[in-house]
Amino acid sequence: MVLGALSASRAAIDLIEREIEIVREQARFPQDSLQWKNITWKKVDDYKRLIDRFCYWNSEHAIDFTAATFCRKRYKHDMFNEGDGEVAYQKWLCNVYLGSGLTTW
Repeated sequence: MVLGALSASRAAIDLIEREIEIVREQARFPQDSLQWKNITWKKVDDYKRLIDRFCYWNSEHAIDFTAATFCRKRYKHDMFNEGDGEVAYQKWLCNVYLGSGLTTW
């Protein structure tokens, strides 16, 4: 599992929203949503454009990104998470947030 956190100013968010809308308007299928869980070869160029923009924003510090990976199968939920994987997810999310240096949620 990969959990990520983003930090951005309000001005950067407004700019990013506009740029994402432009990418979507120029997409091969502009009416379709771009869902990361269902990337198709027909839309791969659209995703690449978004990834390129994301890398640019990150390099310019318009956004700051951090991520952490977790192997869900290695955790003993019954011992440490009240037997609940959702509790573990919330703990991991807090760890990503706290380790990111972000000051607002």
